[in-house]
Amino acid sequence: MQNRVKLLSAVYLLYLVLNILSGELRGVWSDVVFALSFALPTLLALGYIKKEDSDDIRAYLGLDSEGVKTTLLFLAPTIALTGSISYTTGLVLKFFFGELKAPSVPDDFLLAILVSALLPALIEEIMFRYLPMRVLSGAPRSRIIMLSSLFFAFAHASLYQIPYALVAGFLFMLLDLMAGSVLPSFILHFFNNVFSLVLIFCGENLVAKICLNVIGGLLFALSFALFLRERKRLIGKINQIFTPVKREESWLFSLLFVIPAFVVACGEFFA
Repeated sequence: MQNRVKLLSAVYLLYLVLNILSGELRGVWSDVVFALSFALPTLLALGYIKKEDSDDIRAYLGLDSEGVKTTLLFLAPTIALTGSISYTTGLVLKFFFGELKAPSVPDDFLLAILVSALLPALIEEIMFRYLPMRVLSGAPRSRIIMLSSLFFAFAHASLYQIPYALVAGFLFMLLDLMAGSVLPSFILHFFNNVFSLVLIFCGENLVAKICLNVIGGLLFALSFALFLRERKRLIGKINQIFTPVKREESWLFSLLFVIPAFVVACGEFFA
């Protein structure tokens, strides 16, 4: 277990370094290094576990009908919870540090969905859900959730993003472990990103905001109805995941990545 946590810490640290380097470069080299920041750590980790394990690389890529229902149940609460935390964090940071830098998205909505919603969801779910599920397979599932949430949150290296990414990472991995697949978190991640983009493109348009509230209300109604129908199954699965486990200190090795990432995040405001 310790070696597996060290492996994840190392590959995510490599991701962080390459990501920072891509921001310092210009032109095509910036794009190349940015692409490598995702591809290289992922390939290194998958290459390592391929030697250690006999699992098919397609493991955790299926989704049955129960997984679909569970995904729909998580959809509205996840968007609402992460959105609320994001908004609150933004207010707190704005109070202490002034106006936050607005996120950069393409002007074309369809292009923005591709670049700022679909690709980030796909890449990050491979790196921060699929990899931990493969690398830490056999570990207590509650520990997988804790570690993957930490890695996902601090990989954002932003004091604004860390709080809501921590909660989102927890919910995403919980859902994936309940469904035995990485597809549910990809679906949630994608729609969460799309909802954020819609808010950005709506701006101060009152009619659009009313429509969003109506859609949100319908999603909550659907989620609540599914919860009432599936509550016994869901509660049973959650209880299985969070059963008491033997205490061990292997999670401390995640600090090899978390501490440098936190320093980078603080540098955003204190540099």
